[in-house]
Amino acid sequence: MKIISKPYNLLLVDDQEEIVSMASDMIHKIYGKEVFNVICATNPKDALTYLEQTSFHILITDIFMPDMPGDELMRKAMNMGKGTQCIVITADSMITTVINAYNDGAIAFIAKPIDKNKLKGALDLCLGRLNYWAKSISLNLAQKRKQEEE
Repeated sequence: MKIISKPYNLLLVDDQEEIVSMASDMIHKIYGKEVFNVICATNPKDALTYLEQTSFHILITDIFMPDMPGDELMRKAMNMGKGTQCIVITADSMITTVINAYNDGAIAFIAKPIDKNKLKGALDLCLGRLNYWAKSISLNLAQKRKQEEE
C-alpha cells in the first residue's frame, strides 16, 4: 500500500503574481511536472480555502501579504492536522523574522529573490520528511498486521 504518492500537492502563496509564476516554473524545471502538482494563490484567503478543501503536502508562503500574513496562514495550515510541511519565503531577512518563522513551524526559510538551489534544498528536506513518515507508517502497519496474524 502506498501511503503518499506522487504528484505531491504543493500550495504556493505570494501576493506578487510574478513571484508565484517564477517559483512555480522553477519547481517544475527542477523536478519536472510529475513530482509536484503546484497550485498557486496570490491571496492568502483563497489559499486558506484551498487548504480547507484539499490536503497539501507542502505549503510555500510569503510572510508579508495583505489580508492575512503568511505566518498566520502557516499556523492555520498546521493546525488542520494534515501534516503539511511549510516553507517561508520573504524579502525581509531580519533575524527576528527568520526565528519567528521557525518557531511557528516552518521547515525552511528562503530569502527573496528566490535562489533555485535554496528552493531545491528546502523542497528536498520536505520530501525527505514525507518519505520518512510514509516509511514509518508502512512499517507500523506491517507490524500491526503481523501481530494480528499471530
